[in-house]
Amino acid sequence: MELCTPQAGASLVYTTCFNQDYPTELWFENNHLKKSKSLYMTTGSFPNEMIFKLKDISSISSIEFISIGIHKLEVSTCDKVFENEIDINNEHDSTKTNLNNIMHLSWNIISTATAEDAEEDFQRLSLEFNNITASYVRFRILSGTRNFITIRKISINGGIYKKTTKLGGNSRNSGKSGK
Repeated sequence: MELCTPQAGASLVYTTCFNQDYPTELWFENNHLKKSKSLYMTTGSFPNEMIFKLKDISSISSIEFISIGIHKLEVSTCDKVFENEIDINNEHDSTKTNLNNIMHLSWNIISTATAEDAEEDFQRLSLEFNNITASYVRFRILSGTRNFITIRKISINGGIYKKTTKLGGNSRNSGKSGK
């Protein structure tokens, strides 16, 4: 199941770069390899970051990253959930407080990948995981093969995380009210 789409409840909550020709609110519009406004372009300084919030805590099995000009990419996750989430495209949101929460999350690096330089062609990084749990996924571009990098598609696949608990011994309520 694709987790990084508006239909799946995902949102782009943080980016380090902004290009008025490719605004972040259009990231999910026609997010594919055709010419569209749904791309992310860096300013030439590194690292660059994109943080996506998934609808629920999810179990990630794979990520596909399609770009031009990336040399080294780090992927991190966090499974923290906040009551008041943010949307960087909503001007009426209390973004400052919530962005501060996101920036101070404890991130778990799940992959660091080095991409082959594909000259002017698309690079495809396909990463497989053993069901990593996450509510946020951060992509950090650590270095590039050129000054300006473009990201055309990010696909995060998996499912909704379902925590299972095994009850050992007697699982009946003792009848005490706990007061």
